[in-house]
Amino acid sequence: RADGSVLVEILLWEGDSDDAWEAAQQYGCNDRLWLHVAATRGEQHPGDALEIFARELDRALEPASNLAYDEAIRLLKAMRPLYTAMDRTDDFTGLVTELRTRHKRRRNLMQRLDGVQL
Repeated sequence: RADGSVLVEILLWEGDSDDAWEAAQQYGCNDRLWLHVAATRGEQHPGDALEIFARELDRALEPASNLAYDEAIRLLKAMRPLYTAMDRTDDFTGLVTELRTRHKRRRNLMQRLDGVQL
């Protein structure tokens, strides 16, 4: 499948996060690059980055596995400062509460959330 992954990667390497964002939006890119674009985009545009992280969080939690839970925790840790930058800490708390409610039967996920105090 053709996408803009190579272009996005080059733009990120050159430090051009705005053009990388535009290229990713227009042409698409692989999931790893989307997360990299979101991380760099979040510095100036936290709302844009949150959209990408939220999408990846949903994908990460589709399988019930320890690897998926580790990825979910990593994403939540990346999302917390973005919510804070937007003065939306209550929304982050609500997101974590909703995840705990929706996935309450996944004991290993709950343990990981407890372990990082989420």
